[in-house]
Amino acid sequence: MINLTATIQAKTGEAKVIKSALLDLVKLTHQEEDVIQYQLFIDGEDDHCFYMIEKWESKETLEKHFASEHFQSFQRKNEQRIALLKPTFMEPIV
Repeated sequence: MINLTATIQAKTGEAKVIKSALLDLVKLTHQEEDVIQYQLFIDGEDDHCFYMIEKWESKETLEKHFASEHFQSFQRKNEQRIALLKPTFMEPIV
C-alpha cells in the first residue's frame, strides 16, 4: 500500500479557484480503481494551504492516477496558480 500526503499551496488570491479544482479532482479520482483514500483538507490557519491524504493499492495504481487525464488536466490548468505542490510518501510505524 502507498501512503501519501500532498501539500498544495495556492498562490495569493488563488485559494478559491484551487479549492474548487481540487474538489473536482477528488470527485473524479474517487471513480478510479484501487484508490483507497483520497481526502482533501484545508489548513486551519492558512486558507491557501491544502492537504490531500492519499492511500493507493500499489505504486502502479498511483502512477496510473498521475497519468490520468483528470490529474494531468488539473496540473495543466492550475500550474500558474500553485506556489507549491509537494508529495510526501509515508510508511506506517505501527
